[in-house]
Amino acid sequence: MKIKDLFLCIVLTIVSCTTTIPDKLLDEGVSCELAQFRKENYTDIRYLLGFSIPENKQDSINAFVYIYLTLEEPTPIILDFTGNAGGIQKLTINHRPVKYTVENQHIIIPGKDTSPGSNVVTINFKANDQSLNRRDDFVYTLLVPDRARTLFPCFDQPNLKAEFELCLEVPDTWEAIGNESKIYTYIFPGDSKLMRFYRTRPISTYLFSFVAGKFDKVNKKKAGRTITLYHRETDLAKTAQCDAILDEVFQSLEWMEEYTGINYPFGKYDLILLPGFQYGGMEHMGATLYNDRRMFLEPNATSADSLGRSSLIAHETAHMWFGDYVTMEWFSDVWNKEVFANWFAVQIVGPMYPHIDHRLNFMTSYYPPAYSEDRTGGAMPIQQPLDNLRNAGLIYSNVVYNKSPIVMEMLIEKIGTDNFCEAIREYLHQYAYGNSDWDGLIKILNGKTQENLYTWSNNWVKEKGMPTISFERDSGKLNIKKTDPWNKGRWWPADVQFDIYSTATGYKTHTVKMTGSKTKGITIPEEEYIVLPNRDGRGYGYFKADPKSTEWLLENWGKIDQDVSRFSMLMNLYEGMMHLDVKPEAFLESMIRCMDTEANPQIFRQALAYIEACTKLFVKPDHELHEKLEDYLFRLASEHATPSYRTLALKSFGRLASSKISLERLYQIWDIPAGATKFRANENDLIEFSYILALHHPDRADEILQKQLSRITNPDRRKEYEFVMQALAPSQQQRREFFDRLLQPESWAVEPWAQAALRWLNHPARYPESLAYIRPALDVLREVQRKGDIFFPVNWCSSLLSGHTSPEALDIVKTFFADNPDYPKLLESKIRQRADHLYIVNNF
Repeated sequence: MKIKDLFLCIVLTIVSCTTTIPDKLLDEGVSCELAQFRKENYTDIRYLLGFSIPENKQDSINAFVYIYLTLEEPTPIILDFTGNAGGIQKLTINHRPVKYTVENQHIIIPGKDTSPGSNVVTINFKANDQSLNRRDDFVYTLLVPDRARTLFPCFDQPNLKAEFELCLEVPDTWEAIGNESKIYTYIFPGDSKLMRFYRTRPISTYLFSFVAGKFDKVNKKKAGRTITLYHRETDLAKTAQCDAILDEVFQSLEWMEEYTGINYPFGKYDLILLPGFQYGGMEHMGATLYNDRRMFLEPNATSADSLGRSSLIAHETAHMWFGDYVTMEWFSDVWNKEVFANWFAVQIVGPMYPHIDHRLNFMTSYYPPAYSEDRTGGAMPIQQPLDNLRNAGLIYSNVVYNKSPIVMEMLIEKIGTDNFCEAIREYLHQYAYGNSDWDGLIKILNGKTQENLYTWSNNWVKEKGMPTISFERDSGKLNIKKTDPWNKGRWWPADVQFDIYSTATGYKTHTVKMTGSKTKGITIPEEEYIVLPNRDGRGYGYFKADPKSTEWLLENWGKIDQDVSRFSMLMNLYEGMMHLDVKPEAFLESMIRCMDTEANPQIFRQALAYIEACTKLFVKPDHELHEKLEDYLFRLASEHATPSYRTLALKSFGRLASSKISLERLYQIWDIPAGATKFRANENDLIEFSYILALHHPDRADEILQKQLSRITNPDRRKEYEFVMQALAPSQQQRREFFDRLLQPESWAVEPWAQAALRWLNHPARYPESLAYIRPALDVLREVQRKGDIFFPVNWCSSLLSGHTSPEALDIVKTFFADNPDYPKLLESKIRQRADHLYIVNNF
């Protein structure tokens, strides 16, 4: 018997025989022990929820919940609720008043008051606003991963799936959307209406959702299915895109149905496009939420922007099967849904974009962001242990979203595409409307191959970091060495592929099986040769070329004719720089030499991102190379023959502009109304440029900001601008006062706004003033985690630290760690991930 199972047996015995509940079950949040206890004792769960939402967002929301459940014997009922205990107005069990207690965010009903068989708990309460995102004329829920308990009393764990029924009272001018369709709408005399929605299929609490407010809607019907899109956009050029968006939703649904052999497993599929939404999208079945900026493309959108929107739609649609229909048992396996959503997204969009190299798209989408975390001191495994759901949001990372599809691709290569499809169908049928963990899936997959996938999984899924594969010349031999940068002796089983290039013989591909030895030598007959590590781009790790090959690649990577190989070499050079093996100046000079001839837009886009990152980290604004880059990017933005390249170069130019001549050029571009310039600047660009110009011209900041504000007609975007522009106030005292307000939870109501403001306060141009912001912003990070949504802590750290490179900033971070030796490890990892560049820059 496992230790945790023994513990559970003891707990069950104690709870059954006494009225005392072990303290571990009542830890704040949802502990593993509490989750196991409830899973063993509570069945047939169903919720009936009602919310009365007033038009004024300052007014409280009256609510009720009926919680139906079955017990085998009288057992304490432990509910999760982080709302104010004083907001509980009435509580009954089986329609009788009961004495209950509230402790550590739990409502506890004694076992003596429950009955064998069916039970119903009824609670009238004031709803908590934390995860009910309330704006002036709309609201929406966002309850992932454990935020349902902030809104209503419930069993907030993913493996207690339940059916939900919903009643909403809203102002009569509002729309309302839930997971299921409406049964009826009743108009009250006065100014409100009541809507009741059909019962859902079994879902986890984090997927329960509703949206209400002033929205326009567009319907589309195809093959007997109707989908409705809700939005608040006022620009007719953008709303004209609704039909194309809906077409892609239909295509994604049809693709998933065909691949899985399972029809869409829920009642309806509607989508709501929200301004200021925290994520790209959220997969609530029947009420899927999207960020409106990701969905409504600007007039000068590139093919990458269109592909990004399609991939986002495909990602959220894949979640209907992976995440909603079959859900992870515990959030330590959150990657179990994200890996499939991202992997299937690539497969779904392939037929939509036949002109795009989708192997290259896979690489550019997943490898750079995965490496950006996996190389850092804050690296974490794909699958992470999780003791309490209150920390579940910290599990999410680039490793979960971006490394996992790379690892999944390795697995598919091992078992074959047909076997993989067969295993996925088996998995979905076995766990339909239920829960599974990675071990359950790997067991099915392991049955499709002769290889031992458990060993492979332990290395790639349950261990953090990645191998270093180095190439060293030694008297006619080339030694390939695989090492563990964490010095734990790990192996990461995978073949190592590389090419040898010489002018005499061209390219020759070699594959080395690194089993049984960490170093393998091969004889190279050519006297003069170059090593191209991981030329096919399918390996994962830091591929360190020998110095001679690195020098050749810096000069010639842009001349490699195959797009995948060219990008793989570019990525190797950038990672070499971030591992302190390639000099930043040499890397940037290489970029300038090769970018003019780059014909692939995906590589061009990523190369620009690398140029920006390298320049911000390693090149001071007064360095001659910085001005050279500014001139180069301006030339690309002005003269490049490809319009989309000019668009991309303009964005990079604006973000790096700091010299007098560049800022004057930027002002001239910004001062011309959108659409009347060859630079193809859209509204988002002009807003960004106004911030940059106000930052560098404090004497004209008010004038610039007010002029840009007058140009913005959409009321939601105006509110965002009015908030963020406070970070660009001309006086230091004004900025400090705004920063002090930004540390308060009231300023986090719209997280993307808070993140943007913090980023401008910590822009490199604000040094050394911005040093004073680092420690206070780190000190509130625990509160940021408690009050914010899943990406808020890491985005807070990124906004705070990305603009800093100084040794003083590094010292502040080190002092913070020294002063907090017992800091939560998952939260510490987020800081280390976003502070890693400080260690790199100050160790060059």
